[in-house]
This record gives sequence, structure tokens and C-alpha cells, in this order.
Amino acid sequence: MKLKTVSLTILLCTTSIASINAYSQDASNDRRERRGPPQEAIDVCIGKTSGDAVSFTLPNGNIVKSTCEIRHGQLVAAPPAGGHLRGKRDKPPQ
Repeated sequence: MKLKTVSLTILLCTTSIASINAYSQDASNDRRERRGPPQEAIDVCIGKTSGDAVSFTLPNGNIVKSTCEIRHGQLVAAPPAGGHLRGKRDKPPQ
């Protein structure tokens, strides 16, 4: 009886570890696939030239003010030097 309990416990632990490992690999692959500028940063520069000032709204509602630049062979809204495309949420006037 004890041997069956120990065997079952080992089997459950092994299955759990394998499932967690597979899930974490899928999650890290998803993160790698999403690298690069957001689609909004690409779309806002359509019809623009390098150096044009642009602004756009991210899905989280933050507004990004940026400049179109060629990055990796593609014209995109690039963050200011040392910045990120996180944007700032405009506060309503008081």
C-alpha cells in the first residue's frame, strides 16, 4: 500500500513539473515573438518621412510623442533618446 502511494506521489510530482516547464517555455516564446515596436508605432509613420514628429495612443490609453526614424530597415515612431514607448497618460485640466 505504501509503495503504491509513493509511486502515485512521484508520478503526480513529475507530471506537475513537466506541465509547469512546458507552460513557462510557451510564455517565454510569446514574449520573444512580441519584441519590436507596437503596431501603432509603425502605423503612425505611414506616409511620413524620417524626422517627422508624430504622436499616437497606445492600447492602455497612454499618449506617445515621438519621431519617425528608420529602425531595422523600417520607418517607425522611435522613443526619445534613452526613452521607451510607454507614453504618458494626459491628465484632464483642473
